[in-house]
Amino acid sequence: MSAFNNPFDPNTKLTQGCSCGHHASQAEHDHAREMEARDLEDRAVEGAIMRAIFPHDETRRHFLRSVGAGTALAAISTFFPIGAAKEAFAAVPKVLLDVGRSFNLPERGLVRRVAFPAAVPGIFTGLRLGLIYALVNIIGMEFLIDFGGLGRIASEMYFRFEIPGMYVAIILIVLVSWTFLAVLSRLETWLRPR
Repeated sequence: MSAFNNPFDPNTKLTQGCSCGHHASQAEHDHAREMEARDLEDRAVEGAIMRAIFPHDETRRHFLRSVGAGTALAAISTFFPIGAAKEAFAAVPKVLLDVGRSFNLPERGLVRRVAFPAAVPGIFTGLRLGLIYALVNIIGMEFLIDFGGLGRIASEMYFRFEIPGMYVAIILIVLVSWTFLAVLSRLETWLRPR
């Protein structure tokens, strides 16, 4: 604001700050509103994930009371990349949402028909990465501590110098990994038709 604006004009603001009066500047006000909108989007994604995992609210509340919110978030994040889902929904272009609104879609229809199909590639990228890390960790732990499974078989064959058996175990590990990734790819194609 210039010091030379008309102080008798009712549309002229004489004080510094934002339109609501709670922030030092309008830019700070806009940033706070943007962060609030982002928090609401994050809560909507988290709520959808929890409703998908726990269809009955009483079961969800019992689970949260028994393990705690932080432990529940960590446990669910182990199997489903919540962060990747939040980022995928945040990356949906606003133009797509505006087109959905122009067709008078309600909020639920906007999420189901526009936002979710646009977010599927990002969600499945997170799922693929999580699956790869999980398989590497599982096979590695089986190999190192002789816990059982394909990693233990490969380790046992290696230490017995049974090279053909070791290669069979390695090929089985690759086939299991490929199968999981192929199932994820099919599921992604099914959820987001081209």
